[in-house]
Parts: sequence; C-alpha cells; structure tokens
Amino acid sequence: MSAFSKDASEPPFLQLRTREQLVLTLCICKRKLKEDMHELGVVFHMVDLLEDAAREHGLSRIAKVTVSLGEVSGVVTDFFEDAWLWATQRSDLLKDAELEIYEIEAASVCNDCGKSYKTVPDGRICPHCGGSRTELLYGNELEIDSIEGC
Repeated sequence: MSAFSKDASEPPFLQLRTREQLVLTLCICKRKLKEDMHELGVVFHMVDLLEDAAREHGLSRIAKVTVSLGEVSGVVTDFFEDAWLWATQRSDLLKDAELEIYEIEAASVCNDCGKSYKTVPDGRICPHCGGSRTELLYGNELEIDSIEGC
C-alpha cells in the first residue's frame, strides 16, 4: 500500500514491504475540498482529486482515504459516508476503499479578551467576557489527509 501524507516537509520515498508489493509513499500538501457543497457533490469532487493524485503517482487502486471533517463544516457525516459508499462502488480505482474520518472540534477566539473557547456550545459570543468580536480558528475544514493505495 502507498500513501500520501499532508506533511509537505517529508520527501516521497519507495519502500518494499513484501517481495510482491512495492510501496510508494507520496508526501504532498493537504488538499482542501471546495466549501459549500452538498455531501454528494463533495464526494464527487473528492473522487476527482483522488483520481488526479492516483494518475500523478501511478496508483491503480486506492484502499483507504483519511479525511479531517470539521464540526461546523456543514457536512453531515452520515450522508457523507453514504455518498462515499455509493461513489466508490462505481469506481474501479476506489472500489471498496475505506473512508476514515477524523472529526475536528470547532474552536473560536475572542478578539476582545484573547481567550479561545469551544464554538458549538457558545457560538459567536465569548463565554469568558461576553464579547461578540470572535473568529473561528478551526472546525470548518474538510480536507483529504492521506491516501493509501498501490
């Protein structure tokens, strides 16, 4: 199996795990998916990105895809997983590919007091000072973190 990692500082390398299987680890920057898409549209876009990465790195099969999914990304996990299953059964490259999802808890920072807090329970009002000048730090992402294939 080969993989690409979101750590762009690592160089690509070849590794032999068994005599029959040559493994290529592809290290590329994370690829951010388009925002404001319906789950099926997100999966279609993700399949396009995966097909591009497979062509670029000579993969004939992808066995596993790992994504980071932000708590406030607007993507419903169950619908996303259902769309993934539907799409992967229609692709020779992705047939039976596993989807691993890391959920990213949303966090915000208050520009009035400088403290950070969990976004979902408190929304845009800082629980520390009551300020409304807040910004989302993370939790709205949907990113492909890694691909395993051969």
